[in-house]
Amino acid sequence: RVSVYSSGYGVEGPYRDRKAYDLLVQAESGVIAVTGSPGAPAKVGISIADIAGGVYAFAQVLAALRLRERDGVGRRVDVALFAVLAEWMSVPILYQLYAGAAPPRMGMSHSTIAPYGPYRCADGPVVVGVQNEKQWAALCERVLARPELVADERFATNERRVAHRAELDPLIEEAFATRPRREIEADLAVADVPFGSLNGVADLIAHPQLAGKWVEVGSPGGPIPAPRPPFGP
Repeated sequence: RVSVYSSGYGVEGPYRDRKAYDLLVQAESGVIAVTGSPGAPAKVGISIADIAGGVYAFAQVLAALRLRERDGVGRRVDVALFAVLAEWMSVPILYQLYAGAAPPRMGMSHSTIAPYGPYRCADGPVVVGVQNEKQWAALCERVLARPELVADERFATNERRVAHRAELDPLIEEAFATRPRREIEADLAVADVPFGSLNGVADLIAHPQLAGKWVEVGSPGGPIPAPRPPFGP
């Protein structure tokens, strides 16, 4: 037999008897400390501890079943929500250990990448994420129409762009501010610069990538539409 035991903090340790809800685990694991804007820490907007705990349990059960096929031995699977989010905090942990401080809260920007985040267009923001020098050059030359920025020493590398973010971001918004978002997105697509829309929940429901990927889930109140699980046919 394979059994599953889910807990907040695990079956051992000083916190084993503590009650644990998603908010509390996000707080205890440091997730809230690295989420939000500089002056306002925030929890993640969905229940990541609960969801991640379920996903880890699912994966461990499958592994236990495969092992049982080999040796005929049942196993108990223990999943602690705190342990799950602690593992997810690996990058901030490494920053704390080796750089002397965890990454600061940056809202939708990134502490070590620039340009990265939302930029205002005439009718709403577009989210841009430049990951390398080729993309930076394409953004300057084909979207901003400012090829001279590629050779600007302030922005010559990602490290320097991060250091000069306060000068860089206004230049991008100046180029975007008078143009419609769809026009900017079209230019970004042609330039092969990564971008996305800052969607709301209603936008997600109507998202073209989800077209035909909905199922109905039964409930006491009748069938409920839900996105199809991201695996299987």
